[in-house]
Amino acid sequence: MSERNAIFISYRTDDARGASGRLYDWLRIAFGRDQVFRDVANLGAGRWRQKIDEALARSCAVVAVIGPRWGNADNLPRLAAPADVVRHELLTALSDADLALVLPTLVEGLSRRDIGPLAAQLPTELRPLFDEWNAIALTEEGWEDDTRRIVRAIADETRLPVGPDLDTLLHDAGRAAQRLAEMEQERNFQRDQIEALRRTVDELTAKLAD
Repeated sequence: MSERNAIFISYRTDDARGASGRLYDWLRIAFGRDQVFRDVANLGAGRWRQKIDEALARSCAVVAVIGPRWGNADNLPRLAAPADVVRHELLTALSDADLALVLPTLVEGLSRRDIGPLAAQLPTELRPLFDEWNAIALTEEGWEDDTRRIVRAIADETRLPVGPDLDTLLHDAGRAAQRLAEMEQERNFQRDQIEALRRTVDELTAKLAD
């Protein structure tokens, strides 16, 4: 049996593709680029179910990325359909006694208070996702600290080594994101000022015309 030293990211493509992509990047930075599986990047050609099963068999942790559309009116029925990919991934993970960690990760505004109503609607066989495993929220405003918590949770449960530069890279990325937000705010402020001046000029022009 091969060594289980990979991390599998489960997500719904029409739910949290962006958030799962960012998390995928940071987990690769933390644990190594070849240690993290996400189907868009890793599936390739061939039989999808076989490749997913092989990836899960190599994994010691499954991160289930869950956003506001993961269990909405369109996607909830899919979780009960035998052919659904996400259902297959999660059922395989939840039934694997050798898996060190299943980590429900809430993104795009979903919070822990949403878990109860969501869990109550899940098929019975998927309810252990929330009944047996603790969820972590990954927020935009707390991305840096929340990512650290997720990496720490995975490392603690799996004993996978974390790259030594992670904290520095997360800090630098957080500062860059903050500066970008400030620049965007400044640009919006300048745009508002320009629009206000333009309205003033238009009003004065109209008065002169009258």
